[in-house]
Amino acid sequence: MRLATLPVRPIRHSGEPAYAYCARIGATNGLKTLTDCGYVFGFRSFEIIQGKGLECVAELAGQDIAALSFDTAKTAPDSVELRGERLFRRQWSIASHCKVCPGCVRQDVATPEQFRRRFPRAWRRTFWDLRAIDVCLEHSARLIDACEACGEALSYENASVGRCPLGHDIARFICEAVPEGETLGARYIMGRLGFADRVASALLDDLELGRAITTMEAVGRAAMGIERFAEEASNASSGAILSAGFNAMQGLSERLPVILDGLVALSGQRPWRWGLLKAYGEFYEWVMDEPQSAVAHALRAGIVEHAQASDQVTFKANTNVAGVVMATSKYVPLAEAAAECGMGTERFRRFCEAQGVLPSARLRQGESARISRAFVDQFKDMVSECFNATELEIALGVSSAAARAIVDAGLVDPILPAEQRRELKFNIALFSVQSVRRLIDDLAARIELSGENLTALPKAAATVRFATSKAVELVLSGRLSIRGYDGSAPGLQAFLIDRSELSKAIGKQLSDEYVPITVAADQIGIKGETARALRDHNLLDTTRHRNSLLVRRDTLQKFVDDHVTSQSLAAKGGFGSASAATKQLKKVGLSPILPVELARQAIFRRSDAEAALDRWHRLESGAPRATEH
Repeated sequence: MRLATLPVRPIRHSGEPAYAYCARIGATNGLKTLTDCGYVFGFRSFEIIQGKGLECVAELAGQDIAALSFDTAKTAPDSVELRGERLFRRQWSIASHCKVCPGCVRQDVATPEQFRRRFPRAWRRTFWDLRAIDVCLEHSARLIDACEACGEALSYENASVGRCPLGHDIARFICEAVPEGETLGARYIMGRLGFADRVASALLDDLELGRAITTMEAVGRAAMGIERFAEEASNASSGAILSAGFNAMQGLSERLPVILDGLVALSGQRPWRWGLLKAYGEFYEWVMDEPQSAVAHALRAGIVEHAQASDQVTFKANTNVAGVVMATSKYVPLAEAAAECGMGTERFRRFCEAQGVLPSARLRQGESARISRAFVDQFKDMVSECFNATELEIALGVSSAAARAIVDAGLVDPILPAEQRRELKFNIALFSVQSVRRLIDDLAARIELSGENLTALPKAAATVRFATSKAVELVLSGRLSIRGYDGSAPGLQAFLIDRSELSKAIGKQLSDEYVPITVAADQIGIKGETARALRDHNLLDTTRHRNSLLVRRDTLQKFVDDHVTSQSLAAKGGFGSASAATKQLKKVGLSPILPVELARQAIFRRSDAEAALDRWHRLESGAPRATEH
């Protein structure tokens, strides 16, 4: 069945979209859903909400097609046009998210009736269907998207004007008040659409409305210190984010450095050290993907200026940030990114995994991992100022094992956050060229030319079976002098030392910092074989020099402070012998750190021993045991 003309039709109001007007027509003529209206009047409801087929509605209702089309959004696969402004498709929510202001519904109901017959009132505003709009400017209230009585989601399909799908009156609901500060962003958007007084913005006015909304959202999240998909983002209202972004854009030159300081503090990474992507996070990614505009140029210039001023270290600006070369896409395949960076695919994958930029989600069979274009561009600049493991060995003029030991000693900086250094394999890491040069310069500053029969530092250390890294530390600590320099040799091989001085420096260091294990055993009050048993079971840290076992003095002192022998307990507790002390205290739950079959002399943790001795004395005296809390 289809009607050629409408027997009864209400007046359409300015700002009322076609689908809302069709719902009022349906309610006037006793229909319950927009689909029923389409069946009776000869249109498809899903086309009406997309802004199509409006000629049919205009003809049946006797409406001006231009005015009806002006107030109705026209959707395309990737964009939406409303009142002469272009939006992104994702910014339009009518098909999945219907919003209403209860205060506006009450206001419409209270409007004096123009005709004797009471028609359903206008109750929908077309700007409510923007995802970014979640406040009503007229009532300073939060829009609702579900019935407060039954929880049923509101829907454009419902033709019951002013009611939820189950018939509850929306006008009875209480509005949630919204602070004035959260309405600034919505006020700007509605001003652009002609629903409020226009608010000028020098930067945003040059953009399409959809991109202006995206800019306010991205800058607002950065200003509030929240990420797009973080838990805080779901708790923050769209109005608060938009308003924060609008405020920042109104004074961008003064407020952008403060925003960037907050992002750096949030990430815990320095821009000059770990790169802009690590420092500024998703805000930097968004800026990189924005097309050329005055806003994008101002943001990129602000990021570069902030990164340059972030520390005393010279920062090489990424030309992509400055706008000279723009990224062609947001993500690139892993193999392509590895080729751009001059690395093998597997090695690049492991490095990205250690940096935390490789997607954690499992890939489908045959699917290639993709890396952020922003990270790849930043990484290419970083690689030019780094050594890989092989290049580090060549630059230092040492073996792979010696280079690894130098890195482990902290003499050369790996390009990786400190919390990830232990987990990173040596042959995957990159190392700062500046830190290598700094190490060479520090050694060169300690050259004191004198002596004969000098030997290259790495070779001299190997001759006396001493680690090259430790020999370098002796030089840096002032215990060993560089006696010559060979400019034709690479890295550390250019520094010549006297082997006899090296042996003396090693002996002096060992005597200052270490004691033989036999001396350590005497200080603990045990025999040497018991001390070796402690070493074998990782209870006492030792180091080997040539054929001797040594214990650091601070390690020994800590062990003495934290432990006590059975002989000491026997003397303190009045037991006849060490074995008697062990047997008696075992009755009150005290056990040695090494079983008796592994060590004849019993050693106990001091705190446990003192508590056990107290329990023993209470047991012997017949006093009640102390209540444990």
